[in-house]
Amino acid sequence: MNLKHAIACFSLVQIQMAAGATALRNDRPTDDSVCDFGHNTSAALGIIGFVPWDTKDLHEVYARMIVSWTASHCRDGQLLIIDATYGKQTEDRYAGLASRRLCKVADIKQTPKGTTDHPQAFELRCTISKLAEAKSWAAAEDARQSLDAMILERSEILKRGGGPPEKSKDSPVDKSFDKTMNKCASKPSISTILFGGGDCPKQ
Repeated sequence: MNLKHAIACFSLVQIQMAAGATALRNDRPTDDSVCDFGHNTSAALGIIGFVPWDTKDLHEVYARMIVSWTASHCRDGQLLIIDATYGKQTEDRYAGLASRRLCKVADIKQTPKGTTDHPQAFELRCTISKLAEAKSWAAAEDARQSLDAMILERSEILKRGGGPPEKSKDSPVDKSFDKTMNKCASKPSISTILFGGGDCPKQ
């Protein structure tokens, strides 16, 4: 099965989440007060689905992932946490898009977390208060075009039926995430192709 066909099967693959879990990554300590997309939100989103690096308007895809996952797993009153480990423009744009759909603009706070290597890194936090609107938006988007179809349409690599392109130096993924992807790549399954970040999905 090539990558194009695997992406077409994305809607058939479900993430198994523990009841009440509110962190996307299973290695994050959490409780019911937060809806946590850290550490390194860009990498953590690989748990939801594989998105090639050449995908057009990548920030729109990532924002939709965050809103849809939040609408299904979180609730109003929880603290939304988005971690922009690199402070790239893509991170800034998807964090802004997603948070404005889920929270009141006045409640959105960005805290600098810059390092020597990534001086623009930041963490975004806001209290979720627009979940009903987010659910309606996510449902309308799914009715118009599924997430896997959206990704397929915007990636030339997938249109050609190829594998993921070589990552550029600006790709928002760290070395630890690359190692996990390499480990998962040794397992020939649809979930291997579609997922990344955290632990490999169960076969």
